[in-house]
Amino acid sequence: MKEHTAPGPDGIPNAALRIAVAARPDIFLRVYTACIRSGVFPRCWKRQRLVLLPKPGKPPDEPTSFRPICMLDAMGKMLERIICDRLQAFTESPAGLSDRQFGFRRGRSTIDAIETVVSTAREALKGKRWLGGTKEYCAVVTLDVKNAFNTARWNNILTALERIETPAYLRKIIANYFQDRVLEFDTSDGPEVGSVTAGVPQGSVLGPTLWNVMYDAILRLNLQRGVNIVGFADDIALVAVDKYLWRIENHLNAAVGQVREALLRLGLETADQKTEVLLLTSRKKMESITITVGNCHIKSAPHIRYLGLHIDSRLRFDVHQQPVTSEKARSLAGALAIAPQRRGPTCVERSQSTDEPACASSADACTCRTRPPTSLPAYHRWHCSRTSEPGFSIAAATMRAEATSGRRSSEDGRSNTIASATTTTPALGARFAPTKLKTWSTYFSTARVLSPKERCCRRKLASGPNRRTSSGSC
Repeated sequence: MKEHTAPGPDGIPNAALRIAVAARPDIFLRVYTACIRSGVFPRCWKRQRLVLLPKPGKPPDEPTSFRPICMLDAMGKMLERIICDRLQAFTESPAGLSDRQFGFRRGRSTIDAIETVVSTAREALKGKRWLGGTKEYCAVVTLDVKNAFNTARWNNILTALERIETPAYLRKIIANYFQDRVLEFDTSDGPEVGSVTAGVPQGSVLGPTLWNVMYDAILRLNLQRGVNIVGFADDIALVAVDKYLWRIENHLNAAVGQVREALLRLGLETADQKTEVLLLTSRKKMESITITVGNCHIKSAPHIRYLGLHIDSRLRFDVHQQPVTSEKARSLAGALAIAPQRRGPTCVERSQSTDEPACASSADACTCRTRPPTSLPAYHRWHCSRTSEPGFSIAAATMRAEATSGRRSSEDGRSNTIASATTTTPALGARFAPTKLKTWSTYFSTARVLSPKERCCRRKLASGPNRRTSSGSC
């Protein structure tokens, strides 16, 4: 039982109920045992509060743009779980549900349903094309059932329970589960209450299993040769394989008619305009077929969407990858925009993690995105080419630091004046000073041969005034 789900009409949260069950499990055991033995589902747990969830991308002024969810009492859900566990012992037996149903079953998911469709298509497309070859056409038709879960008839569910030889005590309590159900909902005039006469509650524990039991008759139809049916909850996919295109079209039209008639016997209807047809072929020439669904003539499309996956006629899945990769690329670009650069974080990145202000203008932000070089001559050239004050340089910062601290640098340049300048000058230390090196004097203490340009920079830094050339280097 999840703790953070919304409570039902009684307002008891799941967290409180878990504490009560842990404290006195004997009381709950006696209550649920009495319900199972008597075949009575308490009327107080048959109340359901209606909540409408908007479907993404649908207009808000249409009733079909919302998904109805029923909020039920947690104690009633616990009894539903007990009934469902006992019922699944029969639905998952060899004489239970069809293997073509992949929805609302343990160990099965949309991936299994998609793999069944795709593997059938790949098996048909592989092989040789010429006379006597094994390569065939494959076509997929997806059917949409209109208002499926809310229009399931209760007598059809009870009949299906008898077909799979469900025990009488389970059929008795399930029949009582359907009686005297009440729906509470809010309107502009205030809260209202209505009676429920059909459908399985969306949001219940027992509802999905009862739907599978009733819907199993559709998945057991004897269709035309070469036509298979794949089900996931209320979604149906008809997959036809044949070497001749005209034969696939005839077989699929006949299979669609059989499925629609079987749905009508269960009190269900198809949304004909939502039917999609896909022809999978390896031919360079684009071919098509037309399937008749009621009064609609559906022509095969280059790609369809089945259980959230875009399947194209070549099984390349580039149509599905395009929006996914675009979204991933945008998220990756956003992450790279604030990721550390090769030489450390920029001033913009430091401002996001500290209280230090970032660059004042976009131009400053662009110039500061590159980390300063770690060698002294290269840093001097880098800073002189980017600073907005022509007279400001490392030597000027050194002179300011000397005036503040009262210390003068020695002739060989091995003092800590430059280190003092990098730590006491805000413009240089806060924005341009490298974070990997503690002091600039580490460069002077290295046991290596200095280049003429480095010796020139050392002498100029020690002498004081900045003599900057036109090229911006020493």
